[in-house]
Amino acid sequence: YHVVKAPRCYGETVFAHTGDAYDALPESTREEWERLASVNSNGGMVHPLVFSHPRSGRRSIFLHLGMTGAMLRCDGRPGAKAWEGIDALDEAQIKAIFEVHNRNLDAIAYKHRWREGDVIVMDNLAVAHKDMGSAFQLQHGLRILHRTTVAGDWPLAPPPELRIPPLLDTAGPSPFGSRKHVWESGYVGLRWGRWREKSLPH
Repeated sequence: YHVVKAPRCYGETVFAHTGDAYDALPESTREEWERLASVNSNGGMVHPLVFSHPRSGRRSIFLHLGMTGAMLRCDGRPGAKAWEGIDALDEAQIKAIFEVHNRNLDAIAYKHRWREGDVIVMDNLAVAHKDMGSAFQLQHGLRILHRTTVAGDWPLAPPPELRIPPLLDTAGPSPFGSRKHVWESGYVGLRWGRWREKSLPH
């Protein structure tokens, strides 16, 4: 991120380490989350909720609260066939996960107050981020921020033992039928700390 124009006040961005968020979980929750994957609502890429960082090897959490269209759980039964033991979570289950993750992120977060000329380089696999709501309130002044994204060289796909496909289209019909579960497409806007809100891209 490179800030060309900083607001007069507020407009901060908050950063939190996803490895620290994993460390903050009790052991029972870690074991449960190891069997979960999230589906990106804009493109359908499926990512494990818990993964080992490809450089550091540190166990970390990957959960995009703005674009999670579904969450899947695999019960890990041995010798299962395709889709056996795989289920989609309902809204209450996803809400519970988001609230735990939100609480952990908020507890370890660093809030950055931008100054013109600031440059921040971050690793999306290691650091979660969010804008404060004040970033979009014009009375605090205009904020112009340039962002450059470098493509990674390592696919963050579910491990083979979960037997979850690496790509699922949430714009199409759900493979889980009519039973109660979340299956959303587009920019969902389930934001860190504001999971009930659906918002437009920023």
